[in-house]
Amino acid sequence: MKCIIIAITMLVFLSSTCSLVAANGTHDQKPDIEYLKNNFDSLYTSDTVLFWEVLHDAAEQIKRKDVKLIASVMEISFFVKGNAEVSEFFSELFEPFCISNSEICLKALTTLKAQYQSSFLDRMRQPLFVSKTEIDKIFSNNRHNESYNKIIKLYFKEEK
Repeated sequence: MKCIIIAITMLVFLSSTCSLVAANGTHDQKPDIEYLKNNFDSLYTSDTVLFWEVLHDAAEQIKRKDVKLIASVMEISFFVKGNAEVSEFFSELFEPFCISNSEICLKALTTLKAQYQSSFLDRMRQPLFVSKTEIDKIFSNNRHNESYNKIIKLYFKEEK
């Protein structure tokens, strides 16, 4: 009888633990871009395959040209810090995209918090895959658009 009670107790404990894991999205749901931002360094070091999978999924999603989604992916620039591999991926993704979709990129930038805007613009000032002239042109061509005034001033003001 004692063994049955212990077995039932263990079963109840394990099932509630599994429910908690599922509720937290740890095993049942694939992490998304928000999870990546909140766990950038730890995910990169603990599960690089999953890290890159999430990042590539995010890259695919910006093709939908959804401003909110693009802004969310832009925020990654803040977390990249000294990671050259991710920095290169980020540049390869956004530099050409911003040139061919400048309006939507500028709209997305206006929705970001200042720290994310600054981080993204820092990277755009030093392009790896397109010419700096092409990037500068995005901002120069929109100098008279009041909606982007703050972003454009930030881009050119901090340029050295």
